[in-house]
Amino acid sequence: MKYLFVTIFLTYEILAGVVDAIAIVVNKEPITLYEIDNVMQKQKVNKKIAIMGLINDRLKDGDIKKFNISISSFSVQKRAMYIAQKNSLSIEKFKELLLNRGISWDSFKQDLRKSMKQERYISMVMQTKYSELKEKFLKEFYQKHKSNFSGDFKHSASEIRMLYLQTNEQKILKNHFEKLKANADIRFLR
Repeated sequence: MKYLFVTIFLTYEILAGVVDAIAIVVNKEPITLYEIDNVMQKQKVNKKIAIMGLINDRLKDGDIKKFNISISSFSVQKRAMYIAQKNSLSIEKFKELLLNRGISWDSFKQDLRKSMKQERYISMVMQTKYSELKEKFLKEFYQKHKSNFSGDFKHSASEIRMLYLQTNEQKILKNHFEKLKANADIRFLR
């Protein structure tokens, strides 16, 4: 009986180690097999897409730390109140709704803070791209979309920049992450 217990215990320990083993390291930040499986199940995606998303998250998190992007507790509370009001709920009813769905208030605020940091980060990336836009690209874009603007190129410059960024946001972010990946230290261990 003692031998059976030891065998079961060791098997459990070995399996637990494999499930939570480090699969990938991105700029010294680990991604575990458990995280990959969790993303696959929650988002109903294949392993490749889950891995790509987690790598992008680590790169994004690294840049958020690098640029010291932070969100105050007051801002988180204010956004939470806005979400509650938008859904015609008091903050107490909103907390109750979250608890009924198995989400603690602290967990919700932590996820909200992360989401707000990512919003600020994406805004920063887009703002940087805004200032980098070359006049040549903007003139070409203006010519293709002339009917969307009220004035000539010179008088519509900021409007052209904004429409260009909105139209190409996904492409700009994809290129940004490709550059981050190219400069990142990504090691696949499993």
